[in-house]
Amino acid sequence: MKEQQEIPSVGKHLLFIDKIPNTMKLTWLFLSASVFGFTAQASAQRMSVALDNAKVEHVLEEITEQTGLGVAYSDQIVDLNRRVSIHLSDAEVNVVLDKLTEGTTLGYDIRNGKVYLYAKSNKHNPGTQQSNTVTGVVVDANGEPIIGANVVVKGTTNGTITDIDGRFSLEAPGNAVLSISYIGYNAQDIKIGNRSSIKITLKEDTQKLDEVIVVGYGTMKKSDLTGSVASLKSDEIVKGFSLSPDMALRGKTAGVQIVTQSGQPGAGGVVRIRGNSSILGSNEPLYVVDGVPLSGGDAAEGVDGVSSSPLTTINPSDIESMEILKDASATAIYGSRGANGVVMITTKRGKEGRFSANLNVSAGFQQIGHKLELTTLQQWAVMWNEAMDYLNNGVGKYDVNNLPAQTDWIDAGYRTALLQNYELSFSGGTEKLRYMISGGYSDQEGIVKGTDFTRYSLRTNLENKFNGWLSVGVNISATKTETNSIAQGSIDGGNPLGYLTMACPVEPIYDENGDYNLYIDAESRKGNPYASLSEITNNDSRNRFISNVYADLTFLPELKFRTSLAIDVNNSKAKYYAPSYIAEGLTSQGVAKIGNSNSIYWNSTNTLTYIKDFEDGHSLNAMVGAEWQKSQIERNFTQGIGFANDNAKFDNISEATTFTSRSNFTGWQMESYMTRINYSFKNKYSFTFTGRLDGSSRFGANNKYAFFPSGAFAWRMSEEDFIKNFSHISNMKLRLSYGSSGEQGILSYRIMRF
Repeated sequence: MKEQQEIPSVGKHLLFIDKIPNTMKLTWLFLSASVFGFTAQASAQRMSVALDNAKVEHVLEEITEQTGLGVAYSDQIVDLNRRVSIHLSDAEVNVVLDKLTEGTTLGYDIRNGKVYLYAKSNKHNPGTQQSNTVTGVVVDANGEPIIGANVVVKGTTNGTITDIDGRFSLEAPGNAVLSISYIGYNAQDIKIGNRSSIKITLKEDTQKLDEVIVVGYGTMKKSDLTGSVASLKSDEIVKGFSLSPDMALRGKTAGVQIVTQSGQPGAGGVVRIRGNSSILGSNEPLYVVDGVPLSGGDAAEGVDGVSSSPLTTINPSDIESMEILKDASATAIYGSRGANGVVMITTKRGKEGRFSANLNVSAGFQQIGHKLELTTLQQWAVMWNEAMDYLNNGVGKYDVNNLPAQTDWIDAGYRTALLQNYELSFSGGTEKLRYMISGGYSDQEGIVKGTDFTRYSLRTNLENKFNGWLSVGVNISATKTETNSIAQGSIDGGNPLGYLTMACPVEPIYDENGDYNLYIDAESRKGNPYASLSEITNNDSRNRFISNVYADLTFLPELKFRTSLAIDVNNSKAKYYAPSYIAEGLTSQGVAKIGNSNSIYWNSTNTLTYIKDFEDGHSLNAMVGAEWQKSQIERNFTQGIGFANDNAKFDNISEATTFTSRSNFTGWQMESYMTRINYSFKNKYSFTFTGRLDGSSRFGANNKYAFFPSGAFAWRMSEEDFIKNFSHISNMKLRLSYGSSGEQGILSYRIMRF
């Protein structure tokens, strides 16, 4: 059977799809549409078909499109790629189905707003042994019928699906084995024997509850979680066109607010997990990639208007999963860095098996969604003249009937922008060695002229198992980003975008000599916003290298030790230049700025983990660990004013008439000790205790260390007998928790010492 697509559910077993996308091949379609109350006789519905050599799949889509009928089938029975030619006008749907199934072993049934396709008896096939009609019913653990379950004679294409009552009927030899499968349930193989009637009970697949998710310094079964943790998998992260993983979180996780900072390409979102926690300090969550906390990656001075999330250096397609730790019980394990929540990112790994290569190419366009409706040229001139009568005794008025120009400044400043994304990855592995290598190129033009974002990324994840007790791995990522942005405050302390709506429409962009018209009106002497967007250089270039080397030692099947050493190097260079032939650089004869920021972050982590399931339903997950972190940031900034010409721009800033320069060095370091103990009983009751002791150079001399504890209890009520009787409740959990976390995002001491 094909892999089933996950479909939104209503109740427990009734599944719906509004419309079949052309690109999706579903194993069965439009199940249980009868709940919507289809009362018309399906066979009386009419449609027109004019198809030559078309796939069966396309015909079924036409039936759904024209009649609204759902189509249910098994892809082991129906050959979707078979070609047919059908030409019918205003025909009943059963006539179309007759033509579709003509010359095949397929039959159909129309009832309850659906078309059921099934396999007729194959008794006419030569060489087959005597077949018998086998009937049955498929139900769940509570005896409720399962609609649309696939029932197939194993090893053949002979099969059917269950109807609205969970019943099926098909021809099968006496020694046949029936394979029964359904989304969310464990598949079963049933020997028919000499039986003519069979009842099959499918058990729910509990894999999702046993799903292992990443938490701080380890993993836990989802069913044992006591804190508030949300998880997103790779297929959810890559939906839509997003260059940054934080923007991929929008609308997908409760309690997580993502606000776009601006329309600037490459600008990250403002992430808030359960609101703000600080008035003066940072409210950004802690980002942890493959167990390594990301450094802030402070931007260099000199670039005006560039604000980038630390996640813009990560290609969303490289991510396997994202876990968001939201409450204090979950974040306390990160102590003084966990007050704003934690976003944990796990990148993809190679898997044992054959070599695989993936190429993903996507492109799109962006344009201004709604153009502001401004006054007409004459309306603007009338209002301007009225203002001049009041403010300037009529001086500076325009002749309404003889206006000098007509300029649409919004059209001039905006454009249709191209988005491109190219990704190539290779993965595979053997029993001992696993690898994943990926590269990506992303380019996003801004809808505002002169803005864009470009990213080059390379990632390598390698892991080698030397023997049964030792494995060593390395994660390496290298990223280069280039951002061209609007220079905020470039026009009299304002934004050029704002002045596009305020610019005088009777003033041209260029003067009679083809040079820029310096001012959009003579009175206010506001600079030309189009010239600002086109001629001011406002560039930010960032290079980031992150490497994490780790070793896993297995002393016992239940006892494992991990040691890791990570480095995060971030170099940022900012360049700004306003030439002398536009308003911003006219009086100064050119303004140049250069800023450099070089940061390096070290992290060393050691953890010992014990995980064991005992008899009688007891289980224990315990961890102890120690962590050491150190960060250093060096910044340099130079500004030059007054140049003989605009040729060199910022490349020869020492030639400026006047220039200023400054530099600084800051840093911090921290040592930590942490533990987490999780106990679970019979998959019903879970208790978790965490504690972390942080010592930081940012803390006061008399309070170098702080302790952050948490405790939590969870009760899976759905495992109790009095809840199991409610068939519509699959999982219900009550959580109680208390925890303490902190925020050390304060100014660093100039000299790092304990």
